[in-house]
Amino acid sequence: MVWKRFSGSKIPYLIAGFFFVAASIAVHGGKASRVRGAEEKQLKTSIDRLASIKKEIETRRKKIRELEKTEGNYLARLEFLESNINSSRKYLALLSVRIDTAESTIIRLTDSVQVAKAMLVDRQTIMKRRLRRAYMTGGASPFMALFMAKSPLDIVYRVRYLEEVHRYDRDLAVQIDSTKNNLNHKKEAFERVRSRLARLIADKKDEQGMLVKEEQSRKSLLENVRSKKKSNQLLVAELEAAQRELNEVIRKLQNRSKKSGLQLRPSGKSAFGRQKGSLPWPVEGELVARFGRIVHPLYQTVTMNNGVDIRSRRGGQVRCVADGSVMYTGSMRGLGRIVIVDHGDGYLTIYARLETIECTTGSKLSAGGTVGSVGSESQVHFEIRQAAESLDPAIWLGKR
Repeated sequence: MVWKRFSGSKIPYLIAGFFFVAASIAVHGGKASRVRGAEEKQLKTSIDRLASIKKEIETRRKKIRELEKTEGNYLARLEFLESNINSSRKYLALLSVRIDTAESTIIRLTDSVQVAKAMLVDRQTIMKRRLRRAYMTGGASPFMALFMAKSPLDIVYRVRYLEEVHRYDRDLAVQIDSTKNNLNHKKEAFERVRSRLARLIADKKDEQGMLVKEEQSRKSLLENVRSKKKSNQLLVAELEAAQRELNEVIRKLQNRSKKSGLQLRPSGKSAFGRQKGSLPWPVEGELVARFGRIVHPLYQTVTMNNGVDIRSRRGGQVRCVADGSVMYTGSMRGLGRIVIVDHGDGYLTIYARLETIECTTGSKLSAGGTVGSVGSESQVHFEIRQAAESLDPAIWLGKR
């Protein structure tokens, strides 16, 4: 029969293959859409985080410019500069990640565009062959199928075949349009990512320039304080005021704890007072400033040190020396990011000049629990208090 001749030809296989490819494209297209959705969500989170850090940096830079107009305010300016230097480094690190991601996306889109182009060429080639064959044969009409049929059943076979051929041609045309649209979308996405990459690289270059300037400003400000007597005296006054501020904050926190009845009350061997001389060090490193009246290790001013200063690796973990409850987290003049832990019976430990704080107010910490990380100055300030009295940490910390 004629239908057998049709069945033995390549056209039915082409039709079947075409629908298989179309189905595969639909499945992979769904997966790609889900992947793009996840990537877009991740990108939005990254953009929001960058915008938040950038806003903080710009706010502090504005404040620094205002402080520079008046003499003094050295401590506040140094604190703002230090915070901005840390934030700028984080900002640059996030920008680097986004730049790497954009570059990877460009490589992937380039490959994807090439695949889409090849797919379009393939479909257009098939369509050209179909059109050429239709032109040369004059096309297959239903009337010709009826005229050439040898039996009613042969008519049915021929009509079904013609329907499949027309359906194949229609779907092929749809696939060509779809592939063209897909290719255009990929090209547009490629241009968007390339444009975004250019902006990120420019932003990174600008921020690196600002970071260098702020590091130089900080260095110049410190040199000014160290070399000029008046500047030195003003900074000493600011440091003493900052210490009074810390004392007042501690007094208020202790009074609040007494009223609320939330003071930590350790007992037995875990009591803080029983660990004198055996407490673990909050961070590994070298003791660079002892308790008492000293030359400040950072500002080179002669001040009263109510704790000790330990030089350590930047970014290293700062750990709680005993079981306790986090009483305060925040920032203070002269101390930067600070955490105060209540160990009960009036004992407090203070961890300052942190780069990050990794605990929250009201949370419980076990001995060795992470308080935060070492700041860019690679020094941690550590204090022990009992009520209003500052204790020498060197006597309480274990020997190494």
